[in-house]
Amino acid sequence: MLLTIPLCTIELAADTVKQAMEKVRSCDVDDWAQKVLGPSMLSKKRAISLTNLRAT
Repeated sequence: MLLTIPLCTIELAADTVKQAMEKVRSCDVDDWAQKVLGPSMLSKKRAISLTNLRAT
């Protein structure tokens, strides 16, 4: 969400969006997000829950 704030300040053309979506693979975005942002709060909670379930 935070990364979308700058998009509100510029005019986006359909061609620009199309070109960006064709050039960037979703797995590259996932890798980048994992490296830069780290695990989400939900994924951390899931990992804790799974650990607790396995321990019982």
